[in-house]
Amino acid sequence: TATDEDSTVVVTYSQSTTPVDPKNPVWPDNASDATKKTELTKTIKRTIKYVDSNGNVVSEEVVQTVEFTRTPIVNKVTGEIVGYDTDGDGKVDTTDGSAAWVTPNNTLPEVVSPDLSAKGYDAPDQAKVSSKTVTATDEDSTVVVTYKMKAKEEPKKPSKDDSSKKTPKHDGDKDNTPKHD
Repeated sequence: TATDEDSTVVVTYSQSTTPVDPKNPVWPDNASDATKKTELTKTIKRTIKYVDSNGNVVSEEVVQTVEFTRTPIVNKVTGEIVGYDTDGDGKVDTTDGSAAWVTPNNTLPEVVSPDLSAKGYDAPDQAKVSSKTVTATDEDSTVVVTYKMKAKEEPKKPSKDDSSKKTPKHDGDKDNTPKHD
Protein backbone atom coordinates (compact mmCIF):
# COMPACT_ATOMS: atom_id res chain seq x y z
CA THR A 1 0.00 0.00 0.00
CA ALA A 2 1.17 3.47 -0.74
CA THR A 3 1.84 5.84 2.11
CA ASP A 4 3.17 9.32 2.31
CA GLU A 5 6.56 7.99 3.32
CA ASP A 6 9.11 6.73 0.88
CA SER A 7 8.70 3.02 0.53
CA THR A 8 10.33 0.27 -1.42
CA VAL A 9 8.18 -2.23 -3.22
CA VAL A 10 9.78 -5.53 -4.20
CA VAL A 11 8.22 -7.29 -7.12
CA THR A 12 9.30 -10.89 -7.74
CA TYR A 13 8.70 -12.52 -11.07
CA SER A 14 8.93 -16.25 -11.47
CA GLN A 15 10.45 -17.74 -14.55
CA SER A 16 8.12 -18.89 -17.21
CA THR A 17 9.38 -22.39 -17.98
CA THR A 18 8.35 -25.38 -19.98
CA PRO A 19 9.44 -29.02 -19.83
CA VAL A 20 10.76 -30.60 -23.02
CA ASP A 21 9.51 -34.16 -23.56
CA PRO A 22 12.57 -36.36 -24.25
CA LYS A 23 10.51 -38.72 -26.43
CA ASN A 24 9.08 -35.92 -28.58
CA PRO A 25 11.19 -32.79 -28.00
CA VAL A 26 9.61 -29.47 -28.88
CA TRP A 27 11.96 -26.65 -27.96
CA PRO A 28 10.95 -23.01 -27.50
CA ASP A 29 11.67 -20.96 -30.64
CA ASN A 30 14.43 -19.02 -28.92
CA ALA A 31 16.35 -22.08 -27.69
CA SER A 32 19.91 -22.05 -28.99
CA ASP A 33 21.27 -24.73 -31.27
CA ALA A 34 23.55 -25.85 -28.43
CA THR A 35 20.55 -26.21 -26.13
CA LYS A 36 18.67 -28.19 -28.77
CA LYS A 37 21.62 -30.61 -29.03
CA THR A 38 21.32 -31.56 -25.36
CA GLU A 39 21.20 -35.33 -25.05
CA LEU A 40 17.73 -36.37 -23.86
CA THR A 41 17.87 -40.15 -24.26
CA LYS A 42 20.64 -42.61 -23.60
CA THR A 43 20.62 -46.36 -24.17
CA ILE A 44 22.89 -48.79 -22.36
CA LYS A 45 23.32 -52.08 -24.24
CA ARG A 46 24.58 -55.53 -23.23
CA THR A 47 25.29 -58.05 -25.99
CA ILE A 48 25.64 -61.74 -25.13
CA LYS A 49 27.50 -63.74 -27.78
CA TYR A 50 27.59 -67.53 -28.01
CA VAL A 51 30.71 -68.92 -29.68
CA ASP A 52 32.77 -72.10 -29.91
CA SER A 53 36.40 -72.32 -28.77
CA ASN A 54 37.49 -71.02 -32.19
CA GLY A 55 35.29 -67.93 -31.92
CA ASN A 56 32.68 -69.13 -34.43
CA VAL A 57 29.08 -68.14 -33.67
CA VAL A 58 27.09 -71.17 -32.46
CA SER A 59 23.81 -69.49 -31.44
CA GLU A 60 22.04 -66.19 -32.02
CA GLU A 61 23.32 -63.36 -29.83
CA VAL A 62 21.08 -61.71 -27.25
CA VAL A 63 20.94 -57.90 -27.10
CA GLN A 64 19.49 -56.25 -24.00
CA THR A 65 18.94 -52.53 -23.51
CA VAL A 66 17.93 -50.06 -20.84
CA GLU A 67 16.82 -46.62 -22.00
CA PHE A 68 17.33 -43.58 -19.82
CA THR A 69 15.70 -40.21 -20.43
CA ARG A 70 15.96 -36.76 -18.93
CA THR A 71 13.49 -33.91 -19.15
CA PRO A 72 15.01 -30.44 -19.37
CA ILE A 73 13.09 -27.46 -18.02
CA VAL A 74 13.61 -24.51 -20.36
CA ASN A 75 13.14 -20.81 -19.65
CA LYS A 76 10.60 -19.57 -22.22
CA VAL A 77 12.16 -16.09 -22.30
CA THR A 78 15.85 -16.95 -22.58
CA GLY A 79 15.54 -20.39 -24.22
CA GLU A 80 18.14 -21.79 -21.82
CA ILE A 81 17.90 -24.95 -19.73
CA VAL A 82 17.35 -24.02 -16.07
CA GLY A 83 17.28 -27.57 -14.72
CA TYR A 84 15.76 -31.02 -15.09
CA ASP A 85 12.54 -32.68 -13.97
CA THR A 86 13.14 -36.15 -12.50
CA ASP A 87 9.69 -36.93 -11.07
CA GLY A 88 7.33 -35.90 -13.89
CA ASP A 89 5.83 -32.83 -12.21
CA GLY A 90 7.19 -30.35 -14.78
CA LYS A 91 9.34 -28.53 -12.20
CA VAL A 92 13.10 -28.35 -11.69
CA ASP A 93 14.30 -31.14 -9.38
CA THR A 94 18.02 -30.86 -10.17
CA THR A 95 20.32 -28.57 -12.09
CA ASP A 96 22.88 -31.36 -12.53
CA GLY A 97 22.27 -32.89 -15.94
CA SER A 98 24.26 -36.03 -15.09
CA ALA A 99 21.96 -36.67 -12.09
CA ALA A 100 18.79 -36.16 -14.15
CA TRP A 101 18.71 -39.52 -15.98
CA VAL A 102 15.67 -41.66 -15.12
CA THR A 103 14.30 -45.01 -16.26
CA PRO A 104 11.41 -47.19 -15.09
CA ASN A 105 13.73 -50.23 -14.87
CA ASN A 106 17.51 -50.14 -14.81
CA THR A 107 18.09 -53.91 -14.62
CA LEU A 108 19.25 -56.12 -17.47
CA PRO A 109 17.60 -59.50 -16.75
CA GLU A 110 19.39 -62.81 -16.27
CA VAL A 111 19.78 -64.90 -19.43
CA VAL A 112 20.13 -68.70 -19.35
CA SER A 113 22.60 -69.94 -21.94
CA PRO A 114 21.04 -72.20 -24.59
CA ASP A 115 21.48 -75.98 -24.45
CA LEU A 116 23.46 -76.85 -27.56
CA SER A 117 24.03 -80.52 -26.74
CA ALA A 118 21.94 -81.55 -29.77
CA LYS A 119 24.48 -79.68 -31.91
CA GLY A 120 27.34 -81.62 -30.33
CA TYR A 121 28.47 -79.15 -27.67
CA ASP A 122 29.23 -79.64 -23.99
CA ALA A 123 27.76 -77.27 -21.40
CA PRO A 124 28.92 -73.65 -21.87
CA ASP A 125 31.52 -71.95 -19.67
CA GLN A 126 28.67 -69.83 -18.25
CA ALA A 127 25.35 -71.59 -17.63
CA LYS A 128 23.72 -68.18 -17.28
CA VAL A 129 24.59 -64.51 -17.55
CA SER A 130 23.49 -62.84 -14.33
CA SER A 131 21.17 -59.87 -14.14
CA LYS A 132 22.93 -56.51 -13.96
CA THR A 133 21.87 -53.12 -12.66
CA VAL A 134 23.07 -50.30 -14.90
CA THR A 135 23.31 -46.53 -14.67
CA ALA A 136 23.27 -43.91 -17.39
CA THR A 137 27.03 -43.51 -16.99
CA ASP A 138 27.76 -47.19 -17.76
CA GLU A 139 29.32 -48.18 -21.06
CA ASP A 140 27.84 -50.74 -23.43
CA SER A 141 29.14 -54.24 -22.66
CA THR A 142 29.63 -57.60 -24.34
CA VAL A 143 29.60 -61.00 -22.62
CA VAL A 144 31.03 -63.97 -24.51
CA VAL A 145 29.78 -67.46 -23.62
CA THR A 146 31.99 -70.23 -25.00
CA TYR A 147 31.02 -73.79 -25.90
CA LYS A 148 33.39 -76.73 -26.52
CA MET A 149 32.60 -79.61 -28.85
CA LYS A 150 31.88 -82.90 -27.13
CA ALA A 151 34.75 -85.37 -27.34
CA LYS A 152 34.00 -87.90 -30.03
CA GLU A 153 34.00 -91.49 -28.87
CA GLU A 154 35.67 -93.71 -31.44
CA PRO A 155 34.64 -97.36 -31.61
CA LYS A 156 37.29 -99.73 -30.28
CA LYS A 157 39.10 -101.70 -32.94
CA PRO A 158 40.55 -105.03 -31.88
CA SER A 159 44.32 -105.09 -32.09
CA LYS A 160 46.29 -108.02 -33.51
CA ASP A 161 47.60 -108.81 -30.04
CA ASP A 162 44.16 -108.77 -28.48
CA SER A 163 44.27 -111.84 -26.25
CA SER A 164 40.60 -111.46 -25.43
CA LYS A 165 39.76 -112.77 -28.90
CA LYS A 166 41.84 -115.98 -28.58
CA THR A 167 40.19 -119.18 -27.53
CA PRO A 168 41.49 -120.14 -24.12
CA LYS A 169 43.23 -123.49 -23.73
CA HIS A 170 41.78 -125.93 -21.30
CA ASP A 171 43.88 -128.37 -19.34
CA GLY A 172 42.24 -131.26 -21.13
CA ASP A 173 43.21 -129.96 -24.59
CA LYS A 174 46.03 -131.82 -26.30
CA ASP A 175 48.87 -130.00 -27.84
CA ASN A 176 49.24 -131.42 -31.35
CA THR A 177 52.26 -129.38 -32.15
CA PRO A 178 54.98 -131.64 -33.61
CA LYS A 179 57.94 -132.01 -31.31
CA HIS A 180 61.49 -132.05 -32.58
CA ASP A 181 64.21 -133.83 -30.81
